[in-house]
Amino acid sequence: MRVHHLMGAEVRPGRAGGGPRRPTFEWTAPDGTRLCADASVARFDVAGVARFLVEEGARITVEAYPGGDPFALRSLLHGTVVALLLGQRREFALHASTVRAHGRGIAVTGDSGAGKSTTVLALRAAGHELVTDDVSPVSAAGVVTPFGRALHVWPETAAALGVDVSDAEPVCESDAKYSLPVGPAAPVRLDSVVWLRRDPGADEVRYARPDRLEAVNLLLRNAYRFPMLMKLWPSEVFAWAADLAGRVDTAVLTRPAATWSVDRVAALIGDVRATPVG
Repeated sequence: MRVHHLMGAEVRPGRAGGGPRRPTFEWTAPDGTRLCADASVARFDVAGVARFLVEEGARITVEAYPGGDPFALRSLLHGTVVALLLGQRREFALHASTVRAHGRGIAVTGDSGAGKSTTVLALRAAGHELVTDDVSPVSAAGVVTPFGRALHVWPETAAALGVDVSDAEPVCESDAKYSLPVGPAAPVRLDSVVWLRRDPGADEVRYARPDRLEAVNLLLRNAYRFPMLMKLWPSEVFAWAADLAGRVDTAVLTRPAATWSVDRVAALIGDVRATPVG
């Protein structure tokens, strides 16, 4: 592994020893994966893959284990590790994909199974630029910055939408998802956040705007790695969500659970400039 940069931080191979002197958060998974962190330093040890030391929002040391999955290592760097890096800077990301549509930055978030990936791919197929997939770092100025994370997509979704997977790699050796390279994109000011939800009782696509308190709660719950953030930076992440709720339009797009039109959903999101939600 060579030295490179991630979100402006130096990423280098080496021994990832040390860690916080007085950790405020310690967590161990059944497979032995362990996180030990305080607000400034984190040691993240992923069983069989690598150990990461993240320091002061500026440095990441990666100690790869022999025989570890290199695809999983890359996915971890662009996932939990970047969430720790940003948190140490008191910056956070939405668990959302962001597109640039008609010059506006629109983040699409929602629970697992809501159809986020399918919708974002449909938006891209309609000519809108994908800025980030699944993880959208949002600065204090409300700008989403891409950071090299690949597009993750299920094979059946790619096939249904005619996505070219000739350059695809696995997300990791144990994951069936494809990892597709995303072309370079410029940062974009975030104008809207759309929360996609599925409702078994719905018979059509509905578009609604939450009130300010609901918007703060929606943004907070959809902060990337929300449970971890609340252990390490609870007041900071709440302030971030409250500030973001005052900067962007938020909307809830409800679609039927059984049968739904991804084209209809994508068209509503892509034409959010014409939909008064704020």
